[in-house]
Amino acid sequence: MKVCVNYSGGLMSWGAAKLAVDQYGPDEVDLVFADTGIEDEDNYRFIVQGAGALGCQLHIVRMRGHKGAKNPDAYITPWELCTGQDGSGGEGMMANSRVGFCSILLKRKPLDTWMRKHCTPETRIVIGFNIEEIERCERLRKNKPEWNWWFPLAEKPYSYCEIKSWLEGYNVRLPRLYDMGFNHANCGGFCFKAGIGHFVNLLEKMPERFAFHERMEQRFRDSTGKHNTILRRTVNGEKIFYPLSQLRQDYLQGLVRPSDFRMPCECGVMWEQPEFNLMNGKEGE
Repeated sequence: MKVCVNYSGGLMSWGAAKLAVDQYGPDEVDLVFADTGIEDEDNYRFIVQGAGALGCQLHIVRMRGHKGAKNPDAYITPWELCTGQDGSGGEGMMANSRVGFCSILLKRKPLDTWMRKHCTPETRIVIGFNIEEIERCERLRKNKPEWNWWFPLAEKPYSYCEIKSWLEGYNVRLPRLYDMGFNHANCGGFCFKAGIGHFVNLLEKMPERFAFHERMEQRFRDSTGKHNTILRRTVNGEKIFYPLSQLRQDYLQGLVRPSDFRMPCECGVMWEQPEFNLMNGKEGE
């Protein structure tokens, strides 16, 4: 039986892949990684070494350009989806914690395309949800019953430290973003669905990368004439836009710290969200 692992580039999806290999052998397991175009350079080291340690075939998929784009074969990034630079029709739409179309279009759609091409209804599709995410497993089975889902990490209570010890047994290091205090290794430490604490950590650990996203957010606001921002903040009981430039000022003045806010992003819910018809594009490997 063939097995397809949705390989996010993080520890949990690698752990799920290892359990799949333990049960079926490496020749029956494919690892599929959806590249958003803004991944941390050390993440590529990890996905290659992690796949090599397990002896599995690694496939990297990305979303290509859109109809009407100047270069329809070019790969696109999350910010290009927001600005509509490749004819996506997304100009003026800012992804945020409530609207995560970037994870749907840049991750789920390329993965779906690869699965439709290479998998059969009998292929076991692996996601790295753990035993604390049983409800998510059931929602996914209900929402996308066409696939034969398998959640090996949810079959018993595997701990983070246990899975990390498996990785260390292969002499493979975790992605460096974990050591920097991020709780995922996606999108180079950036995420439209992340919270204030996450971005404070990005500012502290990777100031140049924070500055890039700060510039891109401001460019979006200037080009569209809209006040949308990635973050929101509650002031006097009212939700207000909170630009990264203001977050920087508040941080420098000692008004915010990473410990004041929760860290997680929520891109793992990409399989649970409804279809988002932003554009009519194509995917490629």
